[in-house]
Amino acid sequence: MVPGLSTSSLHFTPLAHLNDSNPTLSFRFTVPNLDLPAICSPKFKPGPPTEEAQVLSDRLNEVLIASNILPLSSLSIQHGKAAWVLYVDATCINYDGNAFDAALIAMVAALRNTKLPRATYNPDSGRTICSRKELDPLQLNLQNSPVGISFGIFASTHILADPTSFEEPLLDTTLSIILGPQEQIISVSQIGIGSAGGQDALMKCLEEAKKRRRALKEVIGEV
Repeated sequence: MVPGLSTSSLHFTPLAHLNDSNPTLSFRFTVPNLDLPAICSPKFKPGPPTEEAQVLSDRLNEVLIASNILPLSSLSIQHGKAAWVLYVDATCINYDGNAFDAALIAMVAALRNTKLPRATYNPDSGRTICSRKELDPLQLNLQNSPVGISFGIFASTHILADPTSFEEPLLDTTLSIILGPQEQIISVSQIGIGSAGGQDALMKCLEEAKKRRRALKEVIGEV
């Protein structure tokens, strides 16, 4: 898959409460969306978002929350009054399978390059004013920067790394391993009702995922 990122649209909204101690609240303030238009593959038709796009968007949201790469404090303008809501849109321009891994890398890259207008909250008017000239980068928790490495399990025994669009319909199940920069496990998820191949297969996937994570570290610009 070759991901193409649309311009991230950013706006603030008044909030009743912003509690950085509860990272699960991040779903309110970071809204990832993966678009799979008809132009990227014959399998997708024009119209509303496909079920696959919605499922992948939900999975991307879960990973961003689990990794806590974007602390809620970095989105706060005035505690309990106003905060940024980030809409992170990724558009696939050439679908060849495993859109999840590519979209996650693209979205994290977008967050790393995002700068927000400096905003101040006026308690008298209850309004937030944004500067046209001063921009501040997002304060990201980069030690938890997530990268996804997915594997397909075929016939309960054969492991396919980074499955293609041709291979995906043939798989019993898909295993996605999310690792941080220090190869720490952020999450592991299984999609499909087939067998994941047992403990040995899981450990083999984890070993290969760590190798892939090391190889991607320089490519995605991590120090």
